[in-house]
Amino acid sequence: MTCRPAKLWIAIGVVAALAGCAERGSIRPTAQPLDANTLDPGRDITGAAITPAAITPAAVTPAAGPGGASTITAPETTQRWWQAYGDPQLDALVEIAFAQNPDLRIARDRIEQAQASAGAAGAVLWPKLDADGKFNRVHASKLGETPPPLNGKLFWDNNADLSLSYELDLWGKNRSSWQAALGGLRAAELDVGEARLSLQTALVRTYVRLSQAYAVRDVLSDTLEQQQQVLTITQRRYAAGLVSALQVSQAEAQVDPVRVRLEQADNSISALRNQLAALSGQGPGAGDALLRPALGGAIEVSLPSAVPAQLIGRRPDVIAARWRVEAAAHGIDAANAQFYPNINLSAFAGLQALSFDKLFGGDAVIYGYGPAITLPIFEGGRLRANLAGRTADYDLAVDRYNAALIQALQQVADEIAAVRSNARQRAQAQTALDTAQRAYDQALIGFRAGLTDYLTVLSTQTGLLAQRQTLAQIEAAQLDAYAALMQALGGGFSDDTDSAAALQKASAAHPAAVDAAQASDRHNAALVPSANGTDAVPVGGSDAATNTGALP
Repeated sequence: MTCRPAKLWIAIGVVAALAGCAERGSIRPTAQPLDANTLDPGRDITGAAITPAAITPAAVTPAAGPGGASTITAPETTQRWWQAYGDPQLDALVEIAFAQNPDLRIARDRIEQAQASAGAAGAVLWPKLDADGKFNRVHASKLGETPPPLNGKLFWDNNADLSLSYELDLWGKNRSSWQAALGGLRAAELDVGEARLSLQTALVRTYVRLSQAYAVRDVLSDTLEQQQQVLTITQRRYAAGLVSALQVSQAEAQVDPVRVRLEQADNSISALRNQLAALSGQGPGAGDALLRPALGGAIEVSLPSAVPAQLIGRRPDVIAARWRVEAAAHGIDAANAQFYPNINLSAFAGLQALSFDKLFGGDAVIYGYGPAITLPIFEGGRLRANLAGRTADYDLAVDRYNAALIQALQQVADEIAAVRSNARQRAQAQTALDTAQRAYDQALIGFRAGLTDYLTVLSTQTGLLAQRQTLAQIEAAQLDAYAALMQALGGGFSDDTDSAAALQKASAAHPAAVDAAQASDRHNAALVPSANGTDAVPVGGSDAATNTGALP
């Protein structure tokens, strides 16, 4: 009797060894995560010198760096980067949006979903204890299997017991599923950071557009006043017989188009107010109460001290993509572990009697214990198809991470180039505006003195209007470029989840196949059952057996 437990464990070992000898085919990932430090950031990023000085959007001039390169002045970004605009109304809108924006609430709801999934996956790692009670009043047939004296009589059939079961998880299937769920939870938490950053940027850039709309309206209002002055002068000269009625008509024809454009500017302002109210999670009435933006102060354009290594650590979308790669890697581990035997330990103890008066006596005690072993032998290729699917999920997660990484560098380079270009454009536009203003002033003085005709005034006035609008657009573009660059840099977000190590561990555990075409063929072959109809894997084929981690 004493040798039975030893024989049982020997049998378990033999079964596991036999399972390891079966063929499953070779299914491996084809994608490999990019190393950010191997990507060339380009001249726009590496050529941007860092200085502690701040630049003011209203007066930006490109400085000369080493070797004549333009300098982008910048300290490090902060998580409240929008406060650099110096507008308390904007600050209040951002805070309201954090509390009330529906899209941000949706992202937070997804965290709760991921937490529930992780909790359910982690619960499998613990033993399961159930209580069962059954108290039935039974009338037995005289012709049935119930022995005398109970046959043909009414009696109680009572049963109360506790059952305990625990899956050994020798190959790490449940642990890998739990770790995959944790990776999904971390990604969901980072998605909230990305949603916050996108909301911040959308609200700030819309606010900048509102400021620009007011600036355009100012230009049109001044232009209308100038047109009316010219019309008054022309009417006086016509009364004095110095000009013809044609010139009066020409002056009158310039007034109404400006009024139309003013109405269009007012409509644009109204629409932008409504958009800001919606972004902050409020009704249109909140937009009606907004004052004119008062953007000002020193806007500091920042770059990390090391690009791109620190860059990707600041972007929540890139960090979330890392964790999705890690989660997909554990999905492969869980799929691999399904090829191996499943061993459950179970035990039960309780009371059973055919009457209440004997239910709690010593003779009513029942108990039992033992292992249950399930060995996958033939499942029509389901396990290999599942492994191929999890491997494809990993490839997809890696490719999405690589795409996010490349896009991050592109966005930073684009916005740095925009900041530098806008600085040069503004200096040139200011010079052009000064020239246009002098030309208009001289033409108006000459017109009043009767030395120039109306067409000259009209021509210089048109040029002045165009230059004022151009300058307003460039100044708004500078403010907008700052917001876009802050978004590209991650808005001061920092990674405290050790995602880089998780990504490195996942890629090391699941290296890409050398020949992607051959790996693709193997993926296709995984959808067809093997010749012997088995679904098991070779010994050592599961990466899950080497996983470590704390229980929940």
